[in-house]
Amino acid sequence: MKCRLHKTTGRIASICFAPVALASNLLIGAANAQTFTTIKHFTGSDGAQPYAGLTLSGSTLYGTTFFGGSSSNGTVFRVNTDGTGYTVIKNFSVTTVTPSGTSTNSDGANPHAGLTLSGSTLYGTTVIGGSSGVGTLFQVNTDGTGYKVLKHFTVSDGKFLEAGLTLSGSTLYGTTVIGGSSGVGTLFQVNTDGTDYKVLRNFSAPSGTPTGTVTNSDGANPRADLILSGSTLYGTASFGGSSGYGTVFKVNTNGTGYTVIEHFNLSDGRHPYAGLTLSGSVLYGTTFFGGSSNSGTVFKLELSAALTPIPLTAQVPGGTIILNWSNPAFALQAAQEMTGTYTNIPGATSPYTNAISGT
Repeated sequence: MKCRLHKTTGRIASICFAPVALASNLLIGAANAQTFTTIKHFTGSDGAQPYAGLTLSGSTLYGTTFFGGSSSNGTVFRVNTDGTGYTVIKNFSVTTVTPSGTSTNSDGANPHAGLTLSGSTLYGTTVIGGSSGVGTLFQVNTDGTGYKVLKHFTVSDGKFLEAGLTLSGSTLYGTTVIGGSSGVGTLFQVNTDGTDYKVLRNFSAPSGTPTGTVTNSDGANPRADLILSGSTLYGTASFGGSSGYGTVFKVNTNGTGYTVIEHFNLSDGRHPYAGLTLSGSVLYGTTFFGGSSNSGTVFKLELSAALTPIPLTAQVPGGTIILNWSNPAFALQAAQEMTGTYTNIPGATSPYTNAISGT
């Protein structure tokens, strides 16, 4: 007989429902909603249609607009928290439509995501534009100087960057909605100086189903920022997975260990367009559709805690064996053969005594 200790861990998913609201002004409000103030009305020439949230540093807010500005291809801006000092620090330039239908320029166009701040440098992404017309990754100083494209994306790199960037040390991590080797998106890393670009994950080729969903093993079309915990990145894919309704995944920062930790199945939500929030060992997120009313869900997903090995010691007094272990949360299991199936030993607690039989 062979024995081992085993602790079963898992995850718990739960859902609730909430309405979705849209806003088109830059605004502030007290937590109790007693004082609401619009601190900026966009005019078009100074930006239009901000999709993303804001980045705060001291008393200054930084953000992006998808359209507007001098060329109508979007802006990067700053404004004081009291509404004064609004300044466009970057106007994205005019694009040229190529025979293949892409819109190219020198600096990118239509920023969809928010900005990542490190020191006095802002990092961001654009959905289209750049030398291939499929998006860029850029940096700009908070005073508007030093604008630089760090990466002009190509189809093989991934295309259409709707998400923002996650910074760790001198490395940026991000996602592309489509492109890559299978055409359904990528996860990538790049140094903050633009060197050493790597695709960490090419999402796998999907297949259609009779119901019209697109399924695969790992997800497709990531649209949201990644979050980082230790050396693990967590994210969402808006489509794909076993039911075609999207996935939650994790992957190591070196690209290894990719694991789907949730395949959405309609009843628990479908199409997670947004990113995740991590608190302790629990991930929180939203889906755009699905749930009991097909109007979207809010979910939580409890991650399995990492197991710390504990010793199993044995004493052999006479014709018995006594097994001891220190953590009562672990159960003793046994198998008849070295490669056999393990099963729990009923009532086995430490110390566990068993008679020795056989030769």
